[in-house]
Amino acid sequence: MKSDETSKGHSPYDLALAACVLGALGLGTLAVIAARFPYLMTTEQILYVFAGCCAVPFFASWRRAVLDGRLPTLPNGAPKHDHISGWGFLALAGIIGIIVALAYWAAADEATDRRINTDWGIGVVFGLAITFAAAALLPLISNALGPNGIHKRVGLLFSPITLIAKPFGLLLSFIDSLLVFAVAGGAGASQPWLPVRYSLLFLSIFPCAALGYSLPAPYGLIPIVWGFAVAVSISRRWAWIEDDREIYMLNHKYSGSHLRIGFGQDLRDEALLSFMSMFFLVPLALRQMHTWSVAMGAPLFDVTPDATLHLMDWIGYYGTELAKAVPFVDWAEIYQVEGAAPIRAESAEARHVVFATRVLVDLVFLAALLQALSILARNAKQMALFEVGVMDRLDPFIEPREFRKLVQRSNDGSWEANEQAIAQFQKYDALRLAELSAPEHYPISIAAKALRRRDGSDDSARFHEQLIERAFQKRKDADAIDEVITAIRMTDAAIDADDLDRARIELNNKRSMNGVRENIARLIVRASDPVARMAAIGSILTGQSKWADAQPETVRDAVAPVRRIALLALREPAKAGDQNAIRLIDEVAASDQSRNLRQEAKEILASLRAS
Repeated sequence: MKSDETSKGHSPYDLALAACVLGALGLGTLAVIAARFPYLMTTEQILYVFAGCCAVPFFASWRRAVLDGRLPTLPNGAPKHDHISGWGFLALAGIIGIIVALAYWAAADEATDRRINTDWGIGVVFGLAITFAAAALLPLISNALGPNGIHKRVGLLFSPITLIAKPFGLLLSFIDSLLVFAVAGGAGASQPWLPVRYSLLFLSIFPCAALGYSLPAPYGLIPIVWGFAVAVSISRRWAWIEDDREIYMLNHKYSGSHLRIGFGQDLRDEALLSFMSMFFLVPLALRQMHTWSVAMGAPLFDVTPDATLHLMDWIGYYGTELAKAVPFVDWAEIYQVEGAAPIRAESAEARHVVFATRVLVDLVFLAALLQALSILARNAKQMALFEVGVMDRLDPFIEPREFRKLVQRSNDGSWEANEQAIAQFQKYDALRLAELSAPEHYPISIAAKALRRRDGSDDSARFHEQLIERAFQKRKDADAIDEVITAIRMTDAAIDADDLDRARIELNNKRSMNGVRENIARLIVRASDPVARMAAIGSILTGQSKWADAQPETVRDAVAPVRRIALLALREPAKAGDQNAIRLIDEVAASDQSRNLRQEAKEILASLRAS
């Protein structure tokens, strides 16, 4: 989706990139000032400028997402962001509540209150057993009772809870969307060039760490928290991209409203590097909180007497806690292994902080690492299935790399197909090859065209049949129809204007198909058969068509942009003296519903008379 601004040539990408660069350079400058020239600015001034450096790329990326149709202009506008349901919020709140309750119970003063007696252990075992049994049996019971059985009764029973929780789910969805598009975008995650993304990410997180070290407590916590937000936002955007990859491999639609991010960037490396930065942001946060607590007269951690703490001491202390937390089983407690750092968590508050860092490791760091490893395994499996012919498409991030192997530089430096590699490549999906044949995919478009010639998949007749089939489906999918239109556009064979007009009539008066009909009209005016082309253009403008017995008002295209494409295609034939073209232009000038289109037709007629 493009805005008017984009269509006029004022690209939002340049503004977003400029804002990201400005904010990143500002953060880097602040880090240098705070570390080397603290006398140039007060702490308050640094924080004000820091807020501005974060806000500029944040709002520019937000604006870009709105212009791209990724975020709604108004709270209730499109696209909807309701991917976190009310029950999702309740599940998240329940998990957090259990973790917090356990932490406060375990930090009780009396040691006897912290013991897990046998009765509790029995309850835990049977409770988990019941939970697993319910997860296994409830779907079977639900299917047996049918759609009007347990689903309906349970829905009515819990509908009040659903209504109460739904706004919280929408709020979480909104926050998650802002993290993905505004925060991650402001850190450069939406930029297409890898060096630019890495540079902006580094200049968005490293200055936060440097400021967290240089600024006095507790003000240093502010940039550290923002660094956490950037790291989490990159990981959330990566998760969205991985969801899109799975959807694409299931439905084979490379673009459309079903994709939330698309495949412009693979953020796996950036997400892992962001999490790596948190290994240093967390010790800085511990240092800031302890320094602040000392200033308040209630030290958070117990420190060995006469010990002078440095940053490496905090990193070492956090490392000992990581050693206890990795792997998931608490091996350190089982074998009674204790850390030997000069810092100890004796107070309840300190234990809460350490517990939070341990939860962070188990639920975030290791989960990200396991996800990265599972993606590598999945990619290898998909590649193996493609090589044996089970799959006819590649993963969207593997595809360009493999297709690049099919082209090579010729003696004059231009790109050409590697015939030997083309001959050995597996048969590929014809529709996807047509998409890859577009000029914007150069140089791999050369390989796509070579594969189409090799497989004989440049079959316009088959694509026209698929267009008619998809246009006449009961539930019409604009993205699926556009996919076939792209294939027809990229083919070297003849374009059948009759079939295209038949599909257009079936899609007429359907607002969601307006863009699809524009693309069909652009194909119609390219048709090689002049008689069929003129008949289809007349169908668009006047409603007279051999494919429909209905009134012309239902056949004539419903929107002016489609009719304008047909009208402009008549200009050259009319100049050549084609009486049918002149007649159609005259009818548009006399009776078209659009005043602008009538005026344009009159101007064409006037220019014909003048010549």
